[in-house]
Amino acid sequence: MKITRISTHKVDLPMKEGAYSWGGQSFAAFDTTVVIVETDAGITGVGESCPLGPAYLPAYAQGVRSGIETLAPALIGADPRQTDAIYALMDRHLRGHPYIKSALDMAFWDILGKSVDLPCYMLLGGLLNPRVKLFKVLSRQDPDAMVARLREYQAQGFRKYQIKVGDDANTDIERIEAILAARAPGNIFAADANTTWAMHDAMRVVGATKGMDYYLEQPCLTYEECLSIRKHATQPMILDECMDSIDMLIRGRNDSAMDQVNLKINRLGGLTKARQFRDLCVSFGIYMTIEDAWGGEIATAAIAHLAHSTPEAMRVVGATQGMDYYMEQPCLTYEECLSIRRHCDQPMILDECMDSIGMLMRGRADSAMDQVNVKINRLGGLTKARQFRDLCVEFGVYMTIEDAWGGEIATAAIAHLAHSTPEAFHSQSSAFHEYTDLVIADGGPEISDGTMAAANAPGLGVTPRMDVLGDAVFSTA
Repeated sequence: MKITRISTHKVDLPMKEGAYSWGGQSFAAFDTTVVIVETDAGITGVGESCPLGPAYLPAYAQGVRSGIETLAPALIGADPRQTDAIYALMDRHLRGHPYIKSALDMAFWDILGKSVDLPCYMLLGGLLNPRVKLFKVLSRQDPDAMVARLREYQAQGFRKYQIKVGDDANTDIERIEAILAARAPGNIFAADANTTWAMHDAMRVVGATKGMDYYLEQPCLTYEECLSIRKHATQPMILDECMDSIDMLIRGRNDSAMDQVNLKINRLGGLTKARQFRDLCVSFGIYMTIEDAWGGEIATAAIAHLAHSTPEAMRVVGATQGMDYYMEQPCLTYEECLSIRRHCDQPMILDECMDSIGMLMRGRADSAMDQVNVKINRLGGLTKARQFRDLCVEFGVYMTIEDAWGGEIATAAIAHLAHSTPEAFHSQSSAFHEYTDLVIADGGPEISDGTMAAANAPGLGVTPRMDVLGDAVFSTA
């Protein structure tokens, strides 16, 4: 299959609600470019790129059309189904300018899907997300008008909202307070300054809304400024405008700079690059908003296909600031938990990532936790668990002593290790055998008044019930 013709079309997209306003900008319509790619197989692909005005990002509408005109001669005769190969061809003939390539790349994926009679989401990873959750933008207005608009959207069934701020800090604080006061159950909010706050204004807003339950989205222009604000905010941080490449994603992850990113297809250069960015976010465990700068049905279809093929998967810390509870292993990795630790005022317990003495040493050096969960089988048995326990006592680290699960035998081992641990360093333990009616051994720890005690007998003090255990799965002699 070969490309035979590339055409572009200019369309103005008017705003239903009169205007779309953020930061210091407001538009009644946006200029979008639609590209049509024809092939010798009779299959036609469509794509779209719509910069959000000429001053939001380094992109403008006329530039899309001019760039496609520049690229088109080099693409005639190429096979659009070979998405990575044709992207490399675009890169050879036009360095940078991903927002221009986005419309073409979208059209190439459209052709690929049509050529194999499959929706694009099947080619992007499969249907992992059958219904794509939407958010509504509360365009910047007076606080009362924004609350009125919120009520309309709530009545329509929306649950996720983006509060456009980035104006005067005092009014932005009023906007956030008024809208959060109108929250309905299940509503999730992000306050998005679209890079327009100066750092001192961002700090004022963060301080005035400390402990309120919302996401803080790209408060300042540069990554470095946002990272500085991140270190002072209790709200989860979303990075948007500065997340323009895989390099920036990796940098943000290494710096623990964000809890979520906004993935905009045309900013990254189309579905090919957006898919790579998306897949890394999934590998890193980073939550995503999948969208584009703006657009009509074509751009929205591309968003939907990428979102459909994305798995569904830290609002708690900000909402519960000052409440009296322990925060236990909130995230998968040690690095993620360490980032949360720096933003919460609850004592931190680390559990699943505490799988070796090396990790205990690392956690102590980073002041990453106030307590650890010692699981015997995760560490490799009583010998290793005793070594881990003894270091905790030496370091002054409080412990829960337990195991992943088990019956009377595993619980007896827990009890013996806990009995031999100084009481000042023992928080609690689990008696797993009380959770089941099946008894696999006699002599399990005795339970009363919320405590347990191991049998005063040699060894673990338990005798297996061989009639319950049944025949051996294998036996060697």
